[in-house]
Amino acid sequence: MKNVVLIFGGESAEREVSIVTASQIEKMCDKTKYNLFCILVDEAGGLFWCKNGICEKECANKVLDPKKFFKVCFASGSLWLIKNGKLKKMCVVDCAVVACHGGKGENGELVAHLNMCGICTSVGNAEALEIAMDKTLSKEVFVKSDIGVVDGCWFLKSEWDENREAVFEKIDKLGYPVVVKPARQGSSVGVCFVNNETELEDAVELA
Repeated sequence: MKNVVLIFGGESAEREVSIVTASQIEKMCDKTKYNLFCILVDEAGGLFWCKNGICEKECANKVLDPKKFFKVCFASGSLWLIKNGKLKKMCVVDCAVVACHGGKGENGELVAHLNMCGICTSVGNAEALEIAMDKTLSKEVFVKSDIGVVDGCWFLKSEWDENREAVFEKIDKLGYPVVVKPARQGSSVGVCFVNNETELEDAVELA
């Protein structure tokens, strides 16, 4: 049978969504064809094997039960258990299914790490993920590829903090209503529809 690691969790605002996604994948997995190892990424970036499978409530806890979650790492194409400062090989990994939402799990950093460890994944290469995760960068790629996009503008947090009026001027040129979205968040996290400057301030602060 193939050895598959299912990686989920992470540090992003979409952590809980990722846990639900992974739980659904685990339930649908054909255990007669695959040995499935469920690996939770905690908010600090640590990797933990869920010995008893995925319990959504337990995986969402900030403090993990050491009797159910065991520290692991990837190296040389394999999954390794870390115990008492020593490594024990658990399996050679045939494929890593990445079920992370947002953050390092979706922006290419996790995939780059896995690739360096000799492990193939279920998602695209790190460069493509980095571009796709950054909405301002992906929009530039679309424009240069003659793919139609809606008008917009972008600005850094430092610009917002230091010269808010200049940002208001940028957006005034677009005209209201506008949609505000964090450039490097997935899904609908931080998305707001804005009709005026008063609503804009709250929306940007949220983003």
